[in-house]
Amino acid sequence: MQDQVPDIINTAIVPATLDVNWDLSMISVIEEHDTLVLSTPFQSGSAEEAQLTKMLVACKLTKEQFQIVQLASEEQMPWYQLREQSKATKVLLLGVLPAQLHIAAMMIQNEVNHFDGAEWMPTFSLEQIANNDALKKHLWVNVFQKVYLK
Repeated sequence: MQDQVPDIINTAIVPATLDVNWDLSMISVIEEHDTLVLSTPFQSGSAEEAQLTKMLVACKLTKEQFQIVQLASEEQMPWYQLREQSKATKVLLLGVLPAQLHIAAMMIQNEVNHFDGAEWMPTFSLEQIANNDALKKHLWVNVFQKVYLK
């Protein structure tokens, strides 16, 4: 009879992409602000940055009330770390998917969603918003006015 080790652990190895959950280096730049803006990357001085500035000014937000974090489509940041560092009660997702934050919840795009003690506003990227007047109006009436101008 041969000595065989029984296969009692039948699971796949945790992929390296989940290492971001334990990497605190990206989170160290997050400060406490009521609104956390997560956006796809944009250049300083670009039309996208101007569009974002217009949106935030229209919501009557000052620089002390929000923080902008840019995330490329392949980048991830765990929400639990963002939540603990930022203490944000409002999260604006501009082209960033909840899955990039390791959130497995369905959110309605271009509407106010409530998740984990915060108001979430998932929408398209700044470039797409800048080129769509109907979307701008919808966001203003159905999202920003409800959240910031109550």
